[in-house]
Amino acid sequence: MTNPKSKPVKAAREASCGRMQPPGLDDILVRFGECAKTAIDPCPAFGVKDRQIMVYFRDLVLAFSGHLSVNVAAQGRISTTAMAKQKFNGFERRAFWEAHNQCCAYCSTPLPYDGIEIDHILAESLLNDNELKLKSLNEHGLDQNFDLTSYENLVPACARCNGDKRALTIIRAHLVLTVAKDKAAKVKDLVEKFKRDNKVGKLKLAIVGAIDTGEMTDQELIEFVEANKKTFPLVGFIQLLGDDPIGEVSHEHYEEYLDRRIYIDDEQTPLRLTNDNDETRDVCTLCQYLDATEAGYYAYSNADMKNAMWLFERPLEVLKIVSTSKVPEKSFIRTPRVGVNDLHLIPAELFLIGDLTPPEEEDVAAIYGDKSVQDLIEQHGAKVIRSSSNSITIELEQQDLFIYIAEIMRVDADGDGIEDLIIDCGGGPRTGTFRNYEIVVLRRTSNDDKFQIWQA
Repeated sequence: MTNPKSKPVKAAREASCGRMQPPGLDDILVRFGECAKTAIDPCPAFGVKDRQIMVYFRDLVLAFSGHLSVNVAAQGRISTTAMAKQKFNGFERRAFWEAHNQCCAYCSTPLPYDGIEIDHILAESLLNDNELKLKSLNEHGLDQNFDLTSYENLVPACARCNGDKRALTIIRAHLVLTVAKDKAAKVKDLVEKFKRDNKVGKLKLAIVGAIDTGEMTDQELIEFVEANKKTFPLVGFIQLLGDDPIGEVSHEHYEEYLDRRIYIDDEQTPLRLTNDNDETRDVCTLCQYLDATEAGYYAYSNADMKNAMWLFERPLEVLKIVSTSKVPEKSFIRTPRVGVNDLHLIPAELFLIGDLTPPEEEDVAAIYGDKSVQDLIEQHGAKVIRSSSNSITIELEQQDLFIYIAEIMRVDADGDGIEDLIIDCGGGPRTGTFRNYEIVVLRRTSNDDKFQIWQA
């Protein structure tokens, strides 16, 4: 039995039977739109036939309003024009809906997702009349190259507001255009996010299907994930980005790393840089440091240069390497495990990093050549003065130099599929305050080779 008090159903029935003659097409859309909203989720108390009528009118109105737009002239005449040519995919429709807080941009009425209409604030039909288009753009203070199909001219609207533009004054249109401009970037970001989420969803379904059919085992899935993740473990918890030790570096947190606070002492003193005009600039994040150095600022004193290299240049270089690194497919440093304490594999030329007055090329060959650090110990009096499982400090008295080597991480840095060793390497004169630091990539391509310094 139907509910005689159900106004939407009664209105729909009367309209369908010709008992109610609405004054105009726009009113039909409004009234049927109300029915359609109710019919989106018909009340269980309605009879089957009533629900069928509701669904019928919902589909009718949505289809009808999708193929026609209504323009009501000032004289009250009604004319119909073809639907806007610009099409919107599901990602865009959802993005507009969420970016505008699920409301109509004109009247702020909450909208169900399948009740939104994407509206051109300045009519798309202006594309067919350049003179009228330029006049309209001028009225709204817009550049003549303003794109009427861009997100800055598009908003979600309810059927009533999209169907009747008589209330859209120039002032009101300008306000909505301002809102659309403010939301455009968010709409774009949401579209990209939804596309990524969709790809992830499809990938998950594909993985589940592959496991169910036996095409992929659980272990193969784990290995696949490990091989494609973008988070790389460090050799331990080390102070790479300020005072707080970290145990891994991730692509995902790159922007966060750039904005992390870094101070040169416990008093939270920023690093002071200067330029050729003796102007100074204080920096306490990697982002600020990059901006300052690009603007011509630099560290002046030895102490400032040391802090700049250790606290700013060093992490920036690590992040640069990580940005292009991959999980290695094979390794010649893992089994058996070799590292910075295997001095017969470490190239002697690392000492050049700390040399203030590098020798001539022929002398470099004579002193370092193809030698290892172990060769320097045995032939040139170098000696280990400190060591731990992942670091070592060595003096070369003959050249009045020392170097400090510490492992940071192991990744495929050069893209050849082979695991590389990323190290901190610092050094300088044994006496004096100057210190130089570099992040170095050591590569080993077979079990018979020494490490080689890789130049990006």
